Amino acid sequence: MTTHIPMKKRAPTGPDRRPWWRRPAYRAVWKAQRALGSRVCIDVGGDHRSSMYVVGSSRSGTTWIAEFLNYRNEYRYLFEPLTEGVLPELRAFRRGQYLRPGDAAAAYLDPFAAVL
Repeated sequence: MTTHIPMKKRAPTGPDRRPWWRRPAYRAVWKAQRALGSRVCIDVGGDHRSSMYVVGSSRSGTTWIAEFLNYRNEYRYLFEPLTEGVLPELRAFRRGQYLRPGDAAAAYLDPFAAVL
């Protein structure tokens, strides 16, 4: 006696049926934006009062939150701007550096104000 095992249905051919975030074109654009996003920007938003800051310690989910808030890419996204070598204006900052709330050293405040 022969048993018939039905074949699994194949996905229809034609347009890419993968979710949009897994398609190669989207991934390529996303990677290019991440690579260039913190180096090239045109800021027409005015001043720092129209900005949102997502700040936290390492491995705390700040990247996920920032990408969630900017999922449509409508905002300028500076990924870890205080990391050494990202922005030349901020070369005075070092990894893990802490500034006290009352510290008003121009070497730190002036470059950071220029970025904002």
